[in-house]
Amino acid sequence: DYFAHNGYGGTVTAAQLKGTVNFGQGGQTCTNGTLTYDSASGGYFCYTPPSGFKALSTANLSAPTIAQPNNYFNAVIYTGTGAALNVLNSSTSPVTIAGFRPDIVWLKDRTSANAHGIFDSSRTVYPAWASNGSAAEGGGTTALLSFLSNGFSLGASTTVNTSGDSYVAWMWKESATAGFDIVTYTGTGAAQTIAHSLGVAPKMIIVKDRGAANDGAVYHASNTAAPETDYLLLDSTAATADDDTYWNDTAPTASVFSVKSNADVNTSGNNYVAYLFAEVDGFSKFGSYTGNAAADGPFVYTGFKPRFVLAKRTDSTGDWFMIDSARANTTNPIIPTVWADLADAEQLSTAQADFNANGFKLRSTGGINTSTATYIYAAFADIPFKYSASTASLTFVQAVAFLLGMTF
Repeated sequence: DYFAHNGYGGTVTAAQLKGTVNFGQGGQTCTNGTLTYDSASGGYFCYTPPSGFKALSTANLSAPTIAQPNNYFNAVIYTGTGAALNVLNSSTSPVTIAGFRPDIVWLKDRTSANAHGIFDSSRTVYPAWASNGSAAEGGGTTALLSFLSNGFSLGASTTVNTSGDSYVAWMWKESATAGFDIVTYTGTGAAQTIAHSLGVAPKMIIVKDRGAANDGAVYHASNTAAPETDYLLLDSTAATADDDTYWNDTAPTASVFSVKSNADVNTSGNNYVAYLFAEVDGFSKFGSYTGNAAADGPFVYTGFKPRFVLAKRTDSTGDWFMIDSARANTTNPIIPTVWADLADAEQLSTAQADFNANGFKLRSTGGINTSTATYIYAAFADIPFKYSASTASLTFVQAVAFLLGMTF
């Protein structure tokens, strides 16, 4: 929506054009007296707003499904010790949060070129698989030893706990409320449907063959106009490809997703794990954008300040970019980058994006923002937009911020 202002007709001076627009934020003098607060609209006005009209204020935004995203997702950093180590997603600064028991832990060595490690709670022993490789899962005795009530415990594995190396861990809690489900199934080699418990159709699905050398297959609802006909691979820079043997050219529903005969998703007798993600207001967003190769890149609205963004070019080759605010410098832009398809150490030279109160804005002139290139993304929240005026970064209460109001 747009607004316009015209104070005079004909040729005017800059001084004559000067005016003030009030969208409820107050701070101006009324021609008919003092601005007064109108409780129905939630703003300060000279005249009572018409019924149903609201001030442009965060207080008037609808409450998100999840007010506290770090109860279900978090990104944390830690330093390896080479010995038993507990990594917690709880905190006592600036406020105390209890943390949560994660159901997926995705680890990456930031210092050295070590493989990614993806662990989930669907088994009692916790082998890992790597997004940057096709090998079957393994390493369950010295890597992640247990899921804790507020984090996870590591052994002495040099992939996830090298002494002195810096690491990042992304953690998700399985919950229909948070739109995340872990499903295990056995392949049949023929078209089949797999039940899930999200209650809504997933926006993104990652499938991995646990016992054989296969790439992680990805379904994304914004991949193309008919995403059920296409697939991407985590261990690949390849563009999206059309192949009905992955999702059987059938879109997932609120209760099932479909696979056909491709070895990546449905070899007869093989065991698979699938991670399903649905979109949840104020917590997660899955979509697409088009790059412009400018430092003033496109803005992608999510409805929250992101904590983590995964992005992949789909119309041509491109890496899977992973950026988050746990590793970031204290101010925008977000610079530290790792890639889901690469074992490379963290990149610290290229600005990628700003994480703003209601989305992210691309700042790179290539890579994650190539001119006219099409990208898909998955984003998870740090702070919902409604609570973006909160003074504490880890606990969210309503603090009013007016969204628009200016003098010109």
